[in-house]
Amino acid sequence: MSKRHLGLIVFLIISVAKASYADLVLRKIVVDAKGEGFFRAVTDMVVTDDKIFLADFFSNEVFCYQFKGDNLEYLRSIGNPGQGPGDIQKPLALSAHEGRIAIQDQESLSVFSIDGKFISKFKPLSFFLGLVLGHDRVYYMSSNLSERYLVSSYSFNGKRLSEMIEKKLRFKAGEPDSIEHFRERLVYNGQLWLDDDHLYFISRYFGYIEKYSLAGELLLRNDLSGSLGDNAKKKSEINRRELIQSAELKSIKGKFQCLELFLDSYFDGEYLYLLMSQHDVLNNKPINEIDIRRIHSSDLCLSSSYSIRLGEKQWGSNLCIRTVDDEPVFVVDINTSEGQELYEIRKGK
Repeated sequence: MSKRHLGLIVFLIISVAKASYADLVLRKIVVDAKGEGFFRAVTDMVVTDDKIFLADFFSNEVFCYQFKGDNLEYLRSIGNPGQGPGDIQKPLALSAHEGRIAIQDQESLSVFSIDGKFISKFKPLSFFLGLVLGHDRVYYMSSNLSERYLVSSYSFNGKRLSEMIEKKLRFKAGEPDSIEHFRERLVYNGQLWLDDDHLYFISRYFGYIEKYSLAGELLLRNDLSGSLGDNAKKKSEINRRELIQSAELKSIKGKFQCLELFLDSYFDGEYLYLLMSQHDVLNNKPINEIDIRRIHSSDLCLSSSYSIRLGEKQWGSNLCIRTVDDEPVFVVDINTSEGQELYEIRKGK
């Protein structure tokens, strides 16, 4: 990892409905030199116990580090570059649970033990949108116009066990490259989270959260786009107009016009956390801050907001959380033109 100082000028702002704590600090995490240089394309990261796993898109590996005090010590790599059993090809997403880690890459889904032992690998046939690892299965969210349900659960050897979250909007199937395929992938883009009794779906482009029983019954739904602020509300309105109401999807330089409300999310304890987008659509300019919103899993309502101002051309893309002295500590990657580095946001000492 680069040792260059990012020169961050940090202003800490807490805007809360019910603040969990005040006096936050931002601190760069020192990483073992064995990981030096790979923070150029971290696609996902997850914390379990005293370890953090980081997916490196370019090296085709998932790196495991252990927290040593306030720093990180390299332990091992999970998987090898390649396409065979135990191999990983461009990792995209991670999920950890009960001593296992699930890794979705560009081709397949693999399950390993936390200590790196290969367990299984299989290839779901639909376009990947998200996953979360459970006790004895993987909940897999995918896009397929011919499928009625958004989420399927699979055993670790790839057997489909159940389906859940019926699609409320259905799009007409056509050629594989038809506009409706892309429309569905955007409309249902989001993230899955799991606790002992519930599955949660968070919509990336519309800002609603749904809570399901593990049998697939919808228990609660809350549209957060209004309570997340005018910027998020406007993005949701634009996305609804462009992705659902419009007969054609507009694109600029090959990219469809849709606006993320949040970049990443994380589930910890009783709370869901959203790492908000750093684009201000109201004023058409970047937002130079890390903005994290906390939602209580019981009622799916916003409970707190945490905002940390950054320098220009600096932004975060991934979020995970660990607990230290019974307090949540946010771990974020901060991107600059020079690469990515890890920082933690925590209660000041």
